[in-house]
Amino acid sequence: LDDAESRTREDPEWQLKHLLAGCRASILRARRQGGTTMALGHFLAAITWSSMLVWSIVQLPWEDLNARSIAVEDLIVSWPSNIYFKPRALACAGQWLVLADEFGTFALREDKSLERLTCSNASGPFADVTARCTGDDCWPLVLSREPRAELIDCRSGRAATLLHVPGPADQVATIGSDDFFALHSGLLTQYQWNSAQSVLKPLWRMVEVDPHGLQAFDVASMGKDSNMHLLATFRNASAGRPAHVEVHKMSSGPPTRRLWMLPWSLPTLRSGCLMENGTAYVLLQDDGSPPML
Repeated sequence: LDDAESRTREDPEWQLKHLLAGCRASILRARRQGGTTMALGHFLAAITWSSMLVWSIVQLPWEDLNARSIAVEDLIVSWPSNIYFKPRALACAGQWLVLADEFGTFALREDKSLERLTCSNASGPFADVTARCTGDDCWPLVLSREPRAELIDCRSGRAATLLHVPGPADQVATIGSDDFFALHSGLLTQYQWNSAQSVLKPLWRMVEVDPHGLQAFDVASMGKDSNMHLLATFRNASAGRPAHVEVHKMSSGPPTRRLWMLPWSLPTLRSGCLMENGTAYVLLQDDGSPPML
């Protein structure tokens, strides 16, 4: 038995078969382990790509999917100066437009010329302009910041002080003759004119308005005897998005928003206003160039 066992162990053919069997087993184990590793790698890659897809969907600006390019009509205006005239504010007043630069107010007439308006007790510099209307009769009001923040009625010369919380008024808008709106550091506040005391009384804080790129805002009624308002914001171009106009319906129902993109080729957006019929006007101007409406 001892001699036979010794010959078997020393037989090279047997040793070779044993080694081959061991190699086959190792190869099979490696294949199984490799398949498991590859499957795990595919699974982890799938999770990574799925996470990136979900993140991109969450980050997608959904309002852009419903955005529409605004139909632009250039108004050929005879400006007081193509070099020095730099209007900073625009207001819709009934069926006509009011503009203001640092020291004056102007009305755009039917012949597309600008008429300088007289504004009693207001010398500037002006921060914004709006208009007060009784029927078809409209006149401008200017927001002055020096020596203090006041809204000055250009017809009567009366000045009304606005709230200074959370900050002085940056911009103003009106509906009709008694409803006033002001932005205080992005917080929209509604005021009402008190004729007996000749003062503006705050009614309530309304909504927060994102200040990013905001150049102007306006509020328009949705029709006579309607309590619903349209809030329009006019924003400058930012990374990946051209200058645009957002119109929000302010009502007790679900919020709705429309978004209009302006062409990239247009000059810098400076101001804008919204008519009751839904027509938006924008004031554009690049440094060293004439204004554009």
